[in-house]
Amino acid sequence: MAEKWQTISELAETTSRQVTQSPEQWRRFLTTAGRFYKAYDFDDQLLIYAQKPDATACADMPTWNNKMRRWVNGGSTAIALVRKGYGGKPYLDYVHDVADTHPCLFYPSDAGDGGER
Repeated sequence: MAEKWQTISELAETTSRQVTQSPEQWRRFLTTAGRFYKAYDFDDQLLIYAQKPDATACADMPTWNNKMRRWVNGGSTAIALVRKGYGGKPYLDYVHDVADTHPCLFYPSDAGDGGER
């Protein structure tokens, strides 16, 4: 049985072949990639497109929770991205689209200033 990172790597390869088969498929990919050109490299853009083509803003859970003060919705599916670890060993990192989050009304560090906002 293939490891999950291998499955996601194969998804990237398949998607790269699909998006180059016609100008229309390439345009659809570019619509998604255009939203992420500053934050994610080409391989990440392919994986975001393959897993959630309508994504508009992606970040990992700590960024959503701590910097953006948004919680990831329970049961939402994360977008897997392949990363290289120590010694070049691949692993998966996960991001979520803003559509899979909601604003938090009460943030733990706000406990001393009156609670809900």
